[in-house]
Amino acid sequence: MRPGIFSLLISIFFLNAALCYGGGISDQNNRRTGNSQSSKNSLMFIGVSEIQSNRDVAIQAALVDAARKYSFFTAVSGVVISRDIIGSRTQNFRMETDYRLQYDKDLDKFLEQLNFDPVKDIFEYDNAIFVVTRANSSIIMPFSYGHSFGRERPYWIDLPPAEIDGFTVGVGFSSRYSCHSDAVISSYEDAVLAIIENMEISVIGEHINYNNSISGYNNISTSISFARGTLKNFYVIETWTDPVTLSVWTLAVASKG
Repeated sequence: MRPGIFSLLISIFFLNAALCYGGGISDQNNRRTGNSQSSKNSLMFIGVSEIQSNRDVAIQAALVDAARKYSFFTAVSGVVISRDIIGSRTQNFRMETDYRLQYDKDLDKFLEQLNFDPVKDIFEYDNAIFVVTRANSSIIMPFSYGHSFGRERPYWIDLPPAEIDGFTVGVGFSSRYSCHSDAVISSYEDAVLAIIENMEISVIGEHINYNNSISGYNNISTSISFARGTLKNFYVIETWTDPVTLSVWTLAVASKG
């Protein structure tokens, strides 16, 4: 990633933003785990970590990730900048993307509000360990939450709805990582950015023409898209892992902050 306009625009946004806060599964072919309806007084957050030699350390790391999701639910701000460069020559194309998320990083206060059953609420997949947690809340999220590992590709990947129950929808994606937990985290972060882009995006286009004495004339078209926003009630509804490629897709909702 080249420095320059991406870093500058991101820095300007966060300088000016007024934020509101100071081992494996036996049946990997068709499995849905952590499926639960949010009750009237609780929310569900599934945390993930890589499997480690010390299981307790891995579980604690997964709990911290769940607390991070809880922080996102309270409020998360983001900025994403994408630049597509297309030239008239063969293979003269590249795409660059940069983003940054800002949220309340005092995760201890969220961590202490999470509850889980150390026997029933822990499961593993590939080289990742998951912890299903719940937090008491007066906010009702009328969604069934689940993490699935199945051959059947969910409909929302190819045909995502624009809204669900009045919330803006975002679908996040991550390709395979050596640590599956990194792919899961990258996927839900991408869902945050997708919702921000769905709410507000600006596109700047420019054309640059130049002559090359060796290879001749070339036309380059550069398109820059810039989106920023603050979300409230960011909530993951479902995460799906492709059992063949181990790519991860995340379906999430949020409202504008």
